Amino acid sequence: MPNAEISIVSGPEGQSLYIGDESGGHRLSGPKPWGGGTTTHTFKIDLDELIREAAALRDDDNDAEPDLRPGLEWAIARCKALQTQGFSHSRNDVLIKDFQNCISSLTPLKT
Repeated sequence: MPNAEISIVSGPEGQSLYIGDESGGHRLSGPKPWGGGTTTHTFKIDLDELIREAAALRDDDNDAEPDLRPGLEWAIARCKALQTQGFSHSRNDVLIKDFQNCISSLTPLKT
């Protein structure tokens, strides 16, 4: 069972969370401790357990952010089409409708 360390580092701008081993680490969240930081807590963890638990959280996450890409790509294509049709200035009513369509694309499609 591979092991790693989770560390909490306190720096001038607040605390940050690191994961690593004896040879180094990677900041997962929080501000970079510019000018140096102090490790306040270190935990030894089992990587297999961490991966399993993280995967379970991801699978159970019903509040995940929806993929905005399809709607945004549609809105960009619509704006480009307006430009090619000679509309050199945007109209608020057109943009509002385009972004409303973008928002409506977040509704899950029936399969």
